[in-house]
Amino acid sequence: VTFNGYYQNFEGANDGLWSSTARYAMPAMDVLAPTKTLGLVQGGQEIVLTIAGLPAHSDVSVAFDTHVIGPWAGESFEAAADGQVFTSTSFSNTSATQTFPGQLLDVEQPAQSGALAAGSLGGLAKAIYHHSYTFAHGASTLSVSFRAPSLPSGASFALDNVAVVTGVVG
Repeated sequence: VTFNGYYQNFEGANDGLWSSTARYAMPAMDVLAPTKTLGLVQGGQEIVLTIAGLPAHSDVSVAFDTHVIGPWAGESFEAAADGQVFTSTSFSNTSATQTFPGQLLDVEQPAQSGALAAGSLGGLAKAIYHHSYTFAHGASTLSVSFRAPSLPSGASFALDNVAVVTGVVG
């Protein structure tokens, strides 16, 4: 079986495919073990993964975990493939609502809805979310970007367990 994909949990050496090499050692939280992540990423910063030499394919699945840290109060988060946004949602660690697990303009949800785990990190509220998306794509290179356009002071995010898998539909 050939694995047509990419996986990065940021525990090992830098693979050179990311626009940032920043790593953050996340302590254990709730039922989750300690882990290393890519980040911490501040509001307005964009982190990009670029994978070249993909095999022939008609679609791509992208999955990842987002660690949402600090006083997010419905601020937006988005991910895009080759410049086309495939998810735009919002998160909250306060009394404000969020749209995750839905998309922006969907029904508002209570803070930390859909979180795998929630707790605190150094006195800051924190929640971890899993994402999984599949979309049409056929190019041999894929650039996936992640960003939160604007965050309040003390808020950030980190990425973990990023998987990209190509497939053929039909």
